[in-house]
Amino acid sequence: MIKPVLSAVLLAVTAFGCASSGGVRDILETARPDNCDSKAVELRAVLESGKLTQKERGGALFSLGLIHYNCGQYERTIGVLDELGEAAAGYPVFQPLYNYLKAYTLMQKKDYDAAAALFLEISSAPDDGGPLYEDSLYNAAACALEGGKLGLSANLFLKYTEEFPGGRHYQEAQQGLAGIYLSTGELKEALSRGSEYLMLKRYSDTAFGLRLARACQSAGLNKEAFELCRKLEYNIKKDDEKELLYYLNFLALAGMKNGDFTLWADKLIRSRHGSPHIDEARFVSGMHFLSGGALKKAADYFCGIGKDSEFYKKAVQAAAGIQGDEMNDFIYKAAVADGYWTPETAGRIPGIMSALIEKRDARRISELLKAVRTAPDDAVHNDARQEV
Repeated sequence: MIKPVLSAVLLAVTAFGCASSGGVRDILETARPDNCDSKAVELRAVLESGKLTQKERGGALFSLGLIHYNCGQYERTIGVLDELGEAAAGYPVFQPLYNYLKAYTLMQKKDYDAAAALFLEISSAPDDGGPLYEDSLYNAAACALEGGKLGLSANLFLKYTEEFPGGRHYQEAQQGLAGIYLSTGELKEALSRGSEYLMLKRYSDTAFGLRLARACQSAGLNKEAFELCRKLEYNIKKDDEKELLYYLNFLALAGMKNGDFTLWADKLIRSRHGSPHIDEARFVSGMHFLSGGALKKAADYFCGIGKDSEFYKKAVQAAAGIQGDEMNDFIYKAAVADGYWTPETAGRIPGIMSALIEKRDARRISELLKAVRTAPDDAVHNDARQEV
């Protein structure tokens, strides 16, 4: 919601014809939170001097109300506005300005129903779609939302987005609509409005994005939830990072269980955040491609599994039963780089050594010989060692 600023204040004062009324403008321009009481006294003295016309008196009262408002003295603001109502009565053109400030004051006092009604009255008056109309229409919707009037708020937000597609409050209006639709269970509409809002914000509102992702996940829209999380990832705030990572892991694992490996596991693996589930993701993905005969891709996933992971042993056991250069490369890596041996891989070592000899790969032959010498001292490995 927008708080009145000096430019709007001067516009209002000028409209009341107060530019030269006993220094009213000078008092207003020099009013600050630390001197608002003294400035209010000065302005009250001008009002009581009896030198102002009714029109000038209206401008001075409006100025006094603004001083109290900008200093957070809302009860005093209301009192001054009651006086202003009488002064403005003879000048209907000033009524929207009077309502405008009173509505803002009621909003600050959390009297949202009364504030929404006043903002709505302003937005219903002819204004040719100017700034007063635009701000009032948005604020009527926002106050209705704060007051729990979801239906009215949604209608007003919709009206705002239709009339001001490039407006100052368009992003917030879309967010408001998305929040309302989330509250009423209209997830399709919430996702549409929320996605546009997040895109306009360059996915910087991670708290709202995670709220939307949770709603999607709860409704079984795992793909949509995961994509939202991925887009939020690079803007995630430190306070939300733990939650984001939780959802990345959860959604990725859910996707893997549903067999959608290329979308879920691969994206989790490539995530810049560390994950306790990455080794599992690599193993499950490798097994998926292994079952489909894509041995090179399976080996690539297996090679990325940490050697201390429970899934590394499972990967080695799975690879030992598959013939082919791609699996040989993984078993070679397990034995040479990681010093990882199993009875299954021991039986493959002589064949791998033969293939290296045929290729005259002296470096790998030397590395494998060194690894064989340090293999476990048991019957299986001793037989492999002797054959090599």
